[in-house]
Amino acid sequence: MKFTHAEKREFLKTNGYDTDFLWNILRENLDIKYWNWKALSANPNISLEILEENMENPDIKWDARFVSENPNITMEFIKNHPNFQWNWQSILRNPNITWKDIESNLDVRWEWNPISRNPNVNMKIVKENPKFPWNWNTLAINPSITTQDIKNNTNFDRGCLKYLPMNPSIDPQFIVDTINGREYNREDVNYMTELFSKNSSLDIDTVKRNLNLPWNWYEISKNPNITMENIRNNSHLRWRWDGIFQNPNITMDFVKENPDKHWFRDFLLQNPAITSKDITDEPRCLVSFLKNPNVDLNFMKTLDRKYWGRLSDNKFYYDDTVFNREYIKVKTKEIKIHTKNVLYKNTDVCPDIINEICGYVSL
Repeated sequence: MKFTHAEKREFLKTNGYDTDFLWNILRENLDIKYWNWKALSANPNISLEILEENMENPDIKWDARFVSENPNITMEFIKNHPNFQWNWQSILRNPNITWKDIESNLDVRWEWNPISRNPNVNMKIVKENPKFPWNWNTLAINPSITTQDIKNNTNFDRGCLKYLPMNPSIDPQFIVDTINGREYNREDVNYMTELFSKNSSLDIDTVKRNLNLPWNWYEISKNPNITMENIRNNSHLRWRWDGIFQNPNITMDFVKENPDKHWFRDFLLQNPAITSKDITDEPRCLVSFLKNPNVDLNFMKTLDRKYWGRLSDNKFYYDDTVFNREYIKVKTKEIKIHTKNVLYKNTDVCPDIINEICGYVSL
């Protein structure tokens, strides 16, 4: 499941999640030297309200370039703070800046390279606005551009298609055919396959069918579209354990099956699939867990405050793995309640059996 930041924010707000946890820690501990203000400025937990209230706060060291990347900012907010040193490259790539924002402000000297990469720009918009200097190399990366868009438009030439393996919306086999069928030199093939190895649409079957390609096995090993079952069933492949331990699909069962690999502990501790319940070591030895979105205040209090700066780039509930888990949990609960209500209303089945039936319900 893939959600936009706005969808995540609305879900978390509606269901009562504490998205101010990081900010509450930060504002009560501004004396800590090791906060990373670049990471904090872009962190999705730093809301528009927090930014608005603290733009002039001398104790808050916002970084203009990274505030420009913050997925909460809006064009209205930017206009309300004209003296802030905004980074327009970052703003125009920001998924919270829409085509309407751009079209309504054509008096601004827009940079069309980042606009071409903005996920709110699609091929329909490009076709309706041919007068603008679109960057076709960057459009090839844009996740709103589809395989059919590429096939139907000759502006995506051989040079543009070199960047296509970065695009998660493109059919994996089409990417393979592009790499193999365009007579790229070895350096280009290596570059394209490196990009493809990181692509979240890459699946194990595509990898196995094309073992002749110079895959980056570290990137494949941590690719979120590669499961532990894929790894178990294909143990002969050149898996990298430093990548596997960063894969969000890892489980503690898989870790326990491979006890000799535990020396990649720092990677594992930061993995959002690992929770505080999975940790058995002494907390003071586990500073890396502060980067894990499952970290909580009880764990933090076991550590010296000087380490808390590692929270700066922690996304907490906005992390994809954690958000998806919470979304499934909430929606499953809703389905169970609905199922129970329907059964109570429309059947004579006894409550114990209804509860048992609902125990099998899942999203």
